[in-house]
Amino acid sequence: TSKSIPFEVREAIELLGQFVSAELANQHSHEELDYIVKLRSLHSEFVASIAQATDLKAALVSPTPHLLELVNAQGAAICLGEEMTLLGNTPSPEQVQALLGWADVQILETLWQTNALARFYPEAAAYKASASGLLILQISKVQRYTILWFRPEVLQTIHWAGNPKTSIEVDETGQPILSPRKSFERWQEIVQFTALPWKTCELENALDLRNAIVGIVLHKADELA
Repeated sequence: TSKSIPFEVREAIELLGQFVSAELANQHSHEELDYIVKLRSLHSEFVASIAQATDLKAALVSPTPHLLELVNAQGAAICLGEEMTLLGNTPSPEQVQALLGWADVQILETLWQTNALARFYPEAAAYKASASGLLILQISKVQRYTILWFRPEVLQTIHWAGNPKTSIEVDETGQPILSPRKSFERWQEIVQFTALPWKTCELENALDLRNAIVGIVLHKADELA
């Protein structure tokens, strides 16, 4: 039989829900803040180690602090002119070179990122386990100083209220038309070729790293002059 919930009880439950929602948001904000503080600390240590080094490549691949941790990546490629150094989980050197050739033509931004590389560069589907996500930092286009960070594929399951594709049918002329779904039973879709998205604080860390490298290189050039 039906049960009637008194107004006062409904009000109390709604208030409780608001408290829980606010606490969850507060907890999430604390976790985000802790992560940002950690990234900034890593960035400061990394810049300090680069400033003291005489060899830029050696400083970038130095294990402590690690280049991968700056943006929470699982792999990286450091390309300084004709030299290329791979760290962690990455595609093969040949695949990275081909990816760089594509990026030189297609990517104009100083910083470019995606968590679904195969959508823009179909060849990346072959190495989705290492580079479904890509973050490109161009330090110098003239000398071709570039850092690439990679993230592996993370399979995601999306739950739909019915298969969304069943709402599209074809009429006598072959044109697609919308129609009501015949079933709204839960339907699962497995999303492939995607990685965890890059966070804003991670992108900011990458840009700050570029600014620091450019500043240090200019300062060393002044010292030599």
